[in-house]
Amino acid sequence: MSSDAADAHVTLFTVPPIATDGDLATMTGDEQTRAARFAFDRDRSAFVTTRAALRRTLAALLGCTTADIVFETERWGRLRLVRPLDATLDFNVSHSGALSAVAITRGRRIGVDIEWHHGQRGGLNEIVPRIMGPREQTMLRETAQAEFVRAFFGCWTRKESVVKATGIGMSYPVETLDIPAAPESGVVELPVELARTWRLVTLEPVPHYTLSVAMTGATGAIYLQHIDGVHEKL
Repeated sequence: MSSDAADAHVTLFTVPPIATDGDLATMTGDEQTRAARFAFDRDRSAFVTTRAALRRTLAALLGCTTADIVFETERWGRLRLVRPLDATLDFNVSHSGALSAVAITRGRRIGVDIEWHHGQRGGLNEIVPRIMGPREQTMLRETAQAEFVRAFFGCWTRKESVVKATGIGMSYPVETLDIPAAPESGVVELPVELARTWRLVTLEPVPHYTLSVAMTGATGAIYLQHIDGVHEKL
């Protein structure tokens, strides 16, 4: 991570069809039990790969081994680091399709969401009124059909990255979270109960994937490491 504590770092990882032995070896007993419950190899691999990537990233940052990293699950499912204790560190993960994302920062809250949307269209129009705010609904109605899926997942990942950062998760009434759809990056003010100014970035890191990152505060850079290792300041 950079020396600026206000910065955030997001790393993309490829999820293999079947979890590797190396990633499985980083799992705790409880995590291995949870992984074994997945009915499909792809879902098991997504869980294991993402958790292993997070554990390795934190271990490198904190100067410890992956075995030293101990997580606790908060009420709404968000992970919290309990050992080694570092109260300034915040992180979040997401996975979809063949990609996972790990986001880390210090001194603020961060959320990340990635969604694969190749070939998706059916049914999206019907759920818009249930999950989108008034401005989002207007924007989507006015979006050309060819751009609708991209616009929909831009809205959705922005919402999810925010509620994941808060720790509330999808228990939050997302239809009341009416995040401006454009510009796709910038500072926004969100509802008073969230009590935060947020920096939001949305992009397509590879075709058919939408990634959004949300972090509290109006300053600080967001850096992305792509799957090919290239770093980009967002």
